[in-house]
Amino acid sequence: MTEDLLAALLCGQRVAEPPAPARLALLDVAHEQGVSPLVALATSRAGWSAEFADAIRPWCAAEAALSVVRARELRRVLDALHGAGVQPLVIKGAQLEWTHYPAPGLRPRTDTDLLIAEADRGRMRASLEALGYQPLAHVTGDVAFTQCHHWRI
Repeated sequence: MTEDLLAALLCGQRVAEPPAPARLALLDVAHEQGVSPLVALATSRAGWSAEFADAIRPWCAAEAALSVVRARELRRVLDALHGAGVQPLVIKGAQLEWTHYPAPGLRPRTDTDLLIAEADRGRMRASLEALGYQPLAHVTGDVAFTQCHHWRI
């Protein structure tokens, strides 16, 4: 039931506001799935109550703040890579949030994907490590697993 309601909202269907227990379940699932801002937008457009808007607002504020931090960090990484002569292509979620959503904070994501030229691997790694990123251990290869992963707290 809750997943059907969430899916309908995210697909742009105008859904009538359900009773309180279903609204509470929706809040939990939306938060778990990282789509609280999208649910807030959809339910606002559908005319749901101020009570629901008040309940989802803290999660939306947290996602908005996280979006600002992500954008700032991405700019820092891109500037460092550019300074090292690496020209990455921002792909997937980090790109889509700026091109296909009304606001970047509406696109849920947990990482940033960059496509770089193979020849730039060493400079990319050095740049990321200079920014405090650490490589993650993973399977590597030249055909199937050409990715590398870095993280920073």
